[in-house]
Amino acid sequence: MEGESLVFETIFDGRLTYTEDLVRMGASIQLWNSHNALIKGPTPLKGRELEGPDLRAGLAYIIAALVADGESVVTNVYNIDRGYEKIDERLRKIGAQVSRVSQDPVK
Repeated sequence: MEGESLVFETIFDGRLTYTEDLVRMGASIQLWNSHNALIKGPTPLKGRELEGPDLRAGLAYIIAALVADGESVVTNVYNIDRGYEKIDERLRKIGAQVSRVSQDPVK
């Protein structure tokens, strides 16, 4: 089903900059400014290497990687681990094909 969504970030300037990486994967996202984005879909995504900048963006990268064609690698998972304990194990329990290649050092 086709559709579009508007995202309004009301707290932090620049929080939506991570969408640039999702666009590189093939997503149709238009940033209007530092607080607003328009997402159209569905669009096929392609796997790529991504560096998780924070908790929310990191999980968005994981979700995008799960639906993308090809292999994706998400690095800098420290913040993701802090917010989503054992996310790789939990995703495997529901059938996701994910693996932890190496553990990021605890900071």
